Amino acid sequence: GSDRLLVVGLAIAPSDVLITSIVYAGGTLTNVATFVDSVSDNRISIQYLIAPTTGTNNIVTTLNANASCAFMMAVSYNGAAQTSVLDANTTGARDATSPFGGAVTTLTANDLVVLASIDNDVTTAARTANDGSSVEQFDTSLDPRGDYFAHILNTGATGAKTLDYTDASVVEASVMLAAFKEVQVAGAAQAAFKNLLGVGI
Repeated sequence: GSDRLLVVGLAIAPSDVLITSIVYAGGTLTNVATFVDSVSDNRISIQYLIAPTTGTNNIVTTLNANASCAFMMAVSYNGAAQTSVLDANTTGARDATSPFGGAVTTLTANDLVVLASIDNDVTTAARTANDGSSVEQFDTSLDPRGDYFAHILNTGATGAKTLDYTDASVVEASVMLAAFKEVQVAGAAQAAFKNLLGVGI
């Protein structure tokens, strides 16, 4: 599709392992923000690439040391702005109260809003998303943690947008949100197309 955007959520433990780079088909992703949760010993980041190469290509993540666990979720959209695409984001937080997530205040209508999270639930029990978001999750028995990624095409006005989820097995989560601008065509937003990959690395 046209006006493409690739968004990656990456969660790592322990928190002192650093993300050196994330590259897709030769293009280096831009870091929105990185949050270090020293209590849960997690590091979480959202990164993006404008106009990624089409076709099937690898997302290559380089860390400065071995991690006990690392989760990555990737989603691609079309109809996204190609300049100044990031509208707003949170700096990340530790959330110990259900529902898990947060709010981001958008400055532009019709944003694409995403939530990236790492929590303590390793089971494959479905996390229930609120606010009509599309949910993806990745769980592994390699470490007592699970990865969660939610995204929503917001066709509403500007303001605070909440993405969160419930899971009885979760007692704490490290969370981050970001909002990306859509392309406006004759006053109407284009539809988003998404492909999502979840993997433990």
